[in-house]
Amino acid sequence: MKPGSLSHGSSTAWGKALRRPAALQPHLPHVRTPPTPRRAHCPPIRCGQVPKTPFEGFVARPPNSELHLGNAWSLAHACELSYLTQDEVRSIAEGRWGLKGLLCYGYGDNDGPDTQCFAAAGPDFIVVAFRGTTSITDWVRDLKVWKLPDGPLGCEAHAGFLEGVQGKWKGRSIIDSVLQGVRDLERQYGKEEGLAIYVTGHSLGGALATLAAAYMLEDPELRDKVAGHYTFGSPRVAGPRFKKRFEALAPAGRALAHRFQNREDVVSKVPAWWRAYDHVGRWWYLAGDDQVLMRNPDLWTRLRDIIDIDWDFQPDFVYDHQLRAEGTGGYIDGIEKNIVRSA
Repeated sequence: MKPGSLSHGSSTAWGKALRRPAALQPHLPHVRTPPTPRRAHCPPIRCGQVPKTPFEGFVARPPNSELHLGNAWSLAHACELSYLTQDEVRSIAEGRWGLKGLLCYGYGDNDGPDTQCFAAAGPDFIVVAFRGTTSITDWVRDLKVWKLPDGPLGCEAHAGFLEGVQGKWKGRSIIDSVLQGVRDLERQYGKEEGLAIYVTGHSLGGALATLAAAYMLEDPELRDKVAGHYTFGSPRVAGPRFKKRFEALAPAGRALAHRFQNREDVVSKVPAWWRAYDHVGRWWYLAGDDQVLMRNPDLWTRLRDIIDIDWDFQPDFVYDHQLRAEGTGGYIDGIEKNIVRSA
């Protein structure tokens, strides 16, 4: 399958917009004219300028695990890279970004669930990036909204997402394969202090990344090395009990999980809260045309994005879910704007 392509012939704007990584999508005209929202409170750590290359100047252990905009930018690029083929992932991750020990899971032919991710080591960190929705199989998985009791942290979790990490490749569960790969990278490239582990994903990949991070927090060998969990446009994966246990495993005063929502991105709103689902981590919202970064936006800010008039009648939630969207601004675009704004 080509990177980012759907395996069915959906003719909807939603389906078309998700056929390929956002960087490869055609740019459609779009008009938005909302008022400019107020500035963020609890500002993240600024990096001063947009890095020239992903993971250039990556800060493996920011103070108190606060959100680092430069790190967020690099991790969003890792999410984008995950949509490409295995050969392209290797060429870019190792050839351009300087990462080492690349491990790819689920790319090409496999006998298990349609789940793909890669892991690689930097000078003092490991990145694990899960790919988002690319096929009708993924969408069927998304629709399995009931919960199963055998999720991580002793909690129930979304049945479809659990299938995405508990399913088997060549007789071994996906999550066991990924955790073993991370341990191997740590042993091979870790120094005395060890490597800081970052888990990331966009869309469905964000849900899988959340479950994978939870499994790592359960693992005695890995839990103290998990330094960051960054998701972009991720759906909810479990309920309040899971959220409480996940966040309790972070050392006192530290925040491991940071989730980004770009304006009206509908994927971040499902499954519905009234089904007893909840998000984990700190909520960072990209608001308005300028995509001003806000933590825990107030209702009025969100309403202004919801009722924004589009004279071209294009569905905002499609564009807002993309990693890149020229004119409107996807997740990578929004993070770049905030880095430049903070310089």
